[in-house]
Amino acid sequence: MISVNVCERGGRLYKADRAESIWTPDDIARFMKVASKPMQMALMMALWTGQRQGDLLAFKWSTYDGKTLRIKQSKTGARVSIPVRQPLQEWLKQSQKHDATILVNSRGNP
Repeated sequence: MISVNVCERGGRLYKADRAESIWTPDDIARFMKVASKPMQMALMMALWTGQRQGDLLAFKWSTYDGKTLRIKQSKTGARVSIPVRQPLQEWLKQSQKHDATILVNSRGNP
């Protein structure tokens, strides 16, 4: 038997500082210079939609109407409509529709 409950009034156990995880415009420019087209597209989708990796990989061309991407988020189950702004619209216009999914690898596979 112990006389003290070590879990009582434990306070906050986790503190996060994600400042080092934020990509600066310089980081993005350097990535775009060396990355393949599929990786550039993945970055643009992430930057302009703010979605999680699994949701990005699930985007299908049928969810894009030229102005909006619609998706049911995998984590929350929420249905969201994401307005697609000019930079991402240009990337989507230039993309070849190899498959049902928007993001594909260099071989055209999801």
